[in-house]
Amino acid sequence: MGTQLCSVTEISDYRYHEQKIWKALIGGFITGRSALPPAMGLDHAVFNTLKNQMLDVGIFEVSEQQKALHQQTQQLFADLIEARSAERDDLYYLLIEHADTDLRWYKEVAWVLANASMSSYHLWQSLGLDERPTLGKLIAFYFPTLHAGNVNNMRWKRYFYKQLCERGGDYLCKAPNCSQCSSFKECFV
Repeated sequence: MGTQLCSVTEISDYRYHEQKIWKALIGGFITGRSALPPAMGLDHAVFNTLKNQMLDVGIFEVSEQQKALHQQTQQLFADLIEARSAERDDLYYLLIEHADTDLRWYKEVAWVLANASMSSYHLWQSLGLDERPTLGKLIAFYFPTLHAGNVNNMRWKRYFYKQLCERGGDYLCKAPNCSQCSSFKECFV
């Protein structure tokens, strides 16, 4: 955006994309397709604000029985994530370093992504998204420099951990570079 003033079209375009992203994330969460803790790991007031701003009322109806089951599952994910909180925090700070800080909800989406990264599922599945390309669009929108660095289309969670590994953290790197790694085919699509 630089020093130019944003036009109404640009602001509307950002709002449209942001709302579309959050609608997919919250929809996946409400319908129980995600691997996230209660309130997506967010403060309950923040989660409710996002839900109210990003969704049409009643768009994702679920039964009371489904809600109870989702709450039990969410608590299991909360316990899992708490056991790996330092790792989650490292991922969060990596995402924040690459965030478009002009966007209102960048910290919240970074937190949700970091929490979802703790599950053993593919990241797009942990977020409750319908397909992997939606995750790529989310990352391009909120974390453009991180997205730009993934030139070989590596799976996102593996790419995040590769970034942490290259920083010299406590994360195991399987090979000096990806082309020498025995899991090469698993990481790239």
